[in-house]
Amino acid sequence: MKQSRHVIERRRTCILKMLKENTQVQVKELSDYFEVSELTIRRDLEFLEAKGEVTRFFGGAKIKENNALQKFEEKTVIHREEKEAIGEYVAGLVKEKTSVFMNSGTTVLEVLKNLTDKNIVLITNNAFAGRILENSNCDLLCTGGMFNNVTKSYLGEFSTRLIEEIFAEMAIMGVNGISAEYGITTSAFQETTIFSMMLERCRGLKIVVTDGSKVGRVKNYKSVDIGRIDMLVTTSAANPDELEKIRNAGVEVVLADEELSK
Repeated sequence: MKQSRHVIERRRTCILKMLKENTQVQVKELSDYFEVSELTIRRDLEFLEAKGEVTRFFGGAKIKENNALQKFEEKTVIHREEKEAIGEYVAGLVKEKTSVFMNSGTTVLEVLKNLTDKNIVLITNNAFAGRILENSNCDLLCTGGMFNNVTKSYLGEFSTRLIEEIFAEMAIMGVNGISAEYGITTSAFQETTIFSMMLERCRGLKIVVTDGSKVGRVKNYKSVDIGRIDMLVTTSAANPDELEKIRNAGVEVVLADEELSK
């Protein structure tokens, strides 16, 4: 049965979204997911490649590298003032000679920018950490692993093996979504393991940092329940009703912009 143009366009849009969230996809997986033939999926990928959105390889496709970098750079300027306030406030909570777990994300990058003069040990899967801390006083331990071109982070078994061997005194974690009911969620499945393991190996304060737009948001994959963290640092732009629910769940909520203005 011939598919309508609307169905085809919707599927291709969905494929592109999956690529942006997961870096690469396999033809067979897409065929099973959309319940169409592999030949149909190959045609979809050919179309997206012709548009300059993806690069095909044998058995699948990946997001085109320059598009992935552009998307990440665009995220760094969204809610920039909020992220800068959060970064400044949270860096003030980090004491000298502390060992700290940090994951990926643009808000986490703002925290990193404010830690360059501190003598700490940082354990992270954030691929940009080395660039930011190049001339800093920090001792940087990068997990390595499979590079995710969308999140600019290292993921997979190689990463988790290293984290399993380390204990840290603090965890500062970025998220894609946080909700009292649904917990902490992310768009990239492999990020869930990194997130959960860093919290498990943290012996002290566990902080989530995020701009207000992600408070109350629920993404595809759950990392942990809300009760696994101690503190949420966000801004006054966050939904106040959702913040109250998070407080009622036992999490300390700090609005960085208000704290810095005192």
